Amino acid sequence: MSTSKYFLLLSYLFHDAPRWANKAYSLFPNHNDFTTNLNESLHKIGIKQEHHEKIKEACANFSEELVMQDLNKHGIKPLFYTTPDYPSLLKEISDPPLTLYYKGNISLLSSPTLAIVGSRHPSEYGTKVTTSLGTELSHYFVIVSGLALGTDALAHKAALNAGNTTIAVVANGLDLTHPKTNSALKNNIEAKGLILSEHPPGTPPQNYRFPQRNRIISGLSKGVLVTEATRKSGTLITTKYATEQNREIFAVPGPIHSELSEGTHALIQDGAKLTHAAKDVLSELHIKPLKLPFAPKKDTTKSVTQAEPKGLSEVEKRIYYALASEKNIDTLNEELDMPIHEILQFLTLLEAKGLIKQTNAQHYIKQ
Repeated sequence: MSTSKYFLLLSYLFHDAPRWANKAYSLFPNHNDFTTNLNESLHKIGIKQEHHEKIKEACANFSEELVMQDLNKHGIKPLFYTTPDYPSLLKEISDPPLTLYYKGNISLLSSPTLAIVGSRHPSEYGTKVTTSLGTELSHYFVIVSGLALGTDALAHKAALNAGNTTIAVVANGLDLTHPKTNSALKNNIEAKGLILSEHPPGTPPQNYRFPQRNRIISGLSKGVLVTEATRKSGTLITTKYATEQNREIFAVPGPIHSELSEGTHALIQDGAKLTHAAKDVLSELHIKPLKLPFAPKKDTTKSVTQAEPKGLSEVEKRIYYALASEKNIDTLNEELDMPIHEILQFLTLLEAKGLIKQTNAQHYIKQ
């Protein structure tokens, strides 16, 4: 019996109970060992007798062929615990998912990753902080978050808008979208990044599945950055998992009278690294800029010389003239001594005015 069939079977039986799936695999390393005497197997795993009949019926009706047909219909692929692409960091956690379902670029799992999480109702301050840090840190990490409203969506968008990439971990089957308002963002991540779930197609989002999902967000990541959170925020579930998984925790301080600062301040008091800027994360994790996996084809057409543009601010002029030859963000950062997030803002303005163009991922030149 194939390993893939066994992992898929355990996934369909126990995707809501990864502890049972891992115990089954530990006690019964192959499909035949597990199913030969199913009642005894379930008893050894610790599953109550009242659940045995339902599980036995599911085993009897399980078909790897039908499961793969369903996955293919939705453009979903499985990734198994024993395959080379399975992320090594995730193997370190307690009860890792034996099967991950994905859409997108699976090679991103071998890149340095950082989780950015926070409130589903961020303040204006939290929105700016998440966007700014997400933008700058996406040059060094693949940003991981949960595709929820608020901070999650801001973190994903910051990475994508900077021309970089991101991983979304969701608490439902990949054939479904939750929340519906993030449908376009989900499609964008599938096209330019990676979306993951431990749940088979058709699994709806339920409240209890979100904390379970959070252990994967932290488990995939070298560290977790919290930009805003109340003291009782669900975000702190992610940091709890991160602590158990021996991951670094970073927290952004906020206004002292804001409830959305209480969670991050508590994390800092408990030992999280106080984070003012991207360098606070980079100095702790010792990360170099990413080699981006999604690079548009370089435009080799010659640009037409234009007269000196009018109506530019002094900063826009500095950037414009610095791009007499093609340069990337890091080179501009060194030459102009400006924060990367500010450079990106002005590059966007100059590009909108038709004065510069992006020739490659994070590479620009005068038109």
